[in-house]
Amino acid sequence: MAVRRLATIMSIDVVGYSRLMDSGVSGLMAALNSIFRTVVKPQVETTGGRIVKLLGDGALIEFPSAFQAVQKTISESPVFYEYDEAILLRIGLHAGDVLIEGEDVFGDAVNIAARIQAEAEPGGVLLSKTVAELAGTELSYRLRHEGTRSFKNIAK
Repeated sequence: MAVRRLATIMSIDVVGYSRLMDSGVSGLMAALNSIFRTVVKPQVETTGGRIVKLLGDGALIEFPSAFQAVQKTISESPVFYEYDEAILLRIGLHAGDVLIEGEDVFGDAVNIAARIQAEAEPGGVLLSKTVAELAGTELSYRLRHEGTRSFKNIAK
């Protein structure tokens, strides 16, 4: 049975994944597995979040709190040097109502987080106004307004 709840969704993408794959699949996959196992997973778990799925070139993560999602995301470097060259991540965050079915998560919040992630600078984190407002004023980091964006097939 599907369940609805409010969640903060993080979409992660490895910048230049196809190019990196050309330079050595086994080394890249070992580095990505190490990054997700030793860095991302422990950080997500300390906030009560969960990795919904690993996508080869990224991940989809659910957090129960916008504050914790932003705090952990910004405190962890989206650039890793466990490979022949730097592995840069793009990270996008959005919060909204999601549908949980089994271990998977669906809904506009997931789609919007993925669109926001695609707009992030390589090695950067981009979050929606909704996440910034929900995270509140107690963040240890100063957020910078990046302007309004519009996304294909997203009305608001």
